[in-house]
Amino acid sequence: MPEEALDTASYFGRIFARSGGVTDAVRQALQEQGVTDFAFNPIACDGIEACRAALNSASRKALPYNFIEGMACVGGCIGGAGCLTHGDKNKNEVDKYGQEASEKSIHSAIHPLKLE
Repeated sequence: MPEEALDTASYFGRIFARSGGVTDAVRQALQEQGVTDFAFNPIACDGIEACRAALNSASRKALPYNFIEGMACVGGCIGGAGCLTHGDKNKNEVDKYGQEASEKSIHSAIHPLKLE
């Protein structure tokens, strides 16, 4: 492919860096695909201990969820070691960046790339 700026991500493609972002994207993808016969019941875990607890519960079949989003860093990647600041402001900035996306759905973001 020729080199060019790739700025067609949807809101849902832009929020992966924060805890809950992957969960929101999966929920949206199911909705856009018209999946109505699946009860999506997620849990978003951030931080190693929360992820470990969820996985341990799941291994004992004691977790009432059918999707685990696990982010090793508290808050997600935006709370990682390479970040200069940590806190709610980071999540809000990621959400703001997501809302600035020109593509509002996952389908509209991938359709021009012919990834379907």
